[in-house]
Amino acid sequence: KLVERTFETYPLVQEIELELKKPWAPVHLPLDTCSVAIHRRKQQAFIALGSNMGDKKANLEQAIDKLRIRGIHILKESSVLTTEPWGGVEQDSFANQVIEVETWLPASVLLETLLAIESEMGRVREVHWGPRLIDLDLLFVE
Repeated sequence: KLVERTFETYPLVQEIELELKKPWAPVHLPLDTCSVAIHRRKQQAFIALGSNMGDKKANLEQAIDKLRIRGIHILKESSVLTTEPWGGVEQDSFANQVIEVETWLPASVLLETLLAIESEMGRVREVHWGPRLIDLDLLFVE
C-alpha cells in the first residue's frame, strides 16, 4: 500500500525500493530485527481486450474502468475493431481493442489482476475459443 500510495501521490516517482524493519520481531530466532524489502518501478504494458456477448463496447469500457480503479494508468487506447471469431465455434463477432498502460505491478500480478477483472465481470470459461463477455490478454510488459 505504501508503494501504491507513493506512485499515486507523486507521479514523477518512477521507481521505489522499500524496506520495512521490525525490531524485536516475534520469531524464535536470535535476531535484532526482521525486515521485508521490495523493489517496484513503473513500466509500460499492452493489453488486448475483446468481447462478443451483450453490449460489447460497454464491456470493453467497463474493463478499462476496472483497470483504472486498480491504479493502472491508461496511456493510449486504440479504436474498437470488429473481427470475426476464430476457432470453429459458432458465435457472434468480436469487439476488440488494445490499450497501452503504465503500472508498477509485476507482470505476474498484472496478469492475476486481468483474470480477476474477467471473473468479476462474469467471464465463464466453458468452451475453448467460445463466446466471452470479456477477454483480457496481457500482450507485452516492458
